[in-house]
Amino acid sequence: VEDPGDIGSVKNSVTSDDAKVQKRSFTKISPSAKLLIPEHGLDASSLQASGPYGTLLKGDVLAAIKSEKASSRSSSHTEKTSPSFHPQTSPAVSQGSNLELSDSFEDLPNTQIRKAIARRLLELKQTAPHLYLSSKKHNIKVSVNDIVIKAVAVALKNVPEANSYWNVETEEIVLFDAIDISIAVATEKGLMTPIVRNADQKSISAISMEVKELAERAGKLAPHEFQGGTFSISNLGMFPVDQFCAIINTPLAGILVVGRGNQVVELVIGRNEIPAVVTKMNLTLSADHRVFEGKVGCAFFSALCSNFRDI
Repeated sequence: VEDPGDIGSVKNSVTSDDAKVQKRSFTKISPSAKLLIPEHGLDASSLQASGPYGTLLKGDVLAAIKSEKASSRSSSHTEKTSPSFHPQTSPAVSQGSNLELSDSFEDLPNTQIRKAIARRLLELKQTAPHLYLSSKKHNIKVSVNDIVIKAVAVALKNVPEANSYWNVETEEIVLFDAIDISIAVATEKGLMTPIVRNADQKSISAISMEVKELAERAGKLAPHEFQGGTFSISNLGMFPVDQFCAIINTPLAGILVVGRGNQVVELVIGRNEIPAVVTKMNLTLSADHRVFEGKVGCAFFSALCSNFRDI
């Protein structure tokens, strides 16, 4: 530097940056979050993680982006303020309103038609007593497979560690941001896996309609409709198959297979232990042990069985 006195400030700057890196608030990061950080020029050390085990999720990065945009809009609005600008007071303000106008604002001119529409809508809302009715369509035929998809999706939401994969390069567990269920479907071209995106947020009837539509187009799906997913399900319950095992579709960490339902006689709790005929089906989970350690696997199955009991 030209001035020796500036050396101290340079040293302080470097020390400050090192401190920021050391104070990073997260220990793991999801793939989508990792892509968003450099794309939007964010400072990773300032991001707060909300995921399990200190994992930085996509939602954490999006929240930071939203906060930064709001901050920039606020500063931009302040810069536009001009002391020589004298806004006109609207009639509503001049008639005794307590509304205080800021020093600067921008008027957006409206057409006469839009003004008339606005007045008419306000008049209708104020003068007509509104009655709101809604209806839900019932008697929608859903399959056991649709119920399984929903039950699995909710179980993954309750046990987020099961909705993850093993990153071979970093040798770490990475949590998925969304719950996207891949369904194994046999087609003339071979086995396809159409995906029900955000299955935990959809009703069973909505899942049913989407699965039917995807199955009909199974041989003609676009790549994004069958590539990806966070968890797999393979159901052979419509065939005389009681139980089977499936190969994990890596990099996913698990695939749940469903056998057919069989009627058995057993003592039913809550009926004074009176024998009754009940229908039971076998579920088998093929899991990547690097992700599904014993505790995670048991927690997932516990949540899954609870969902089936109270569907």
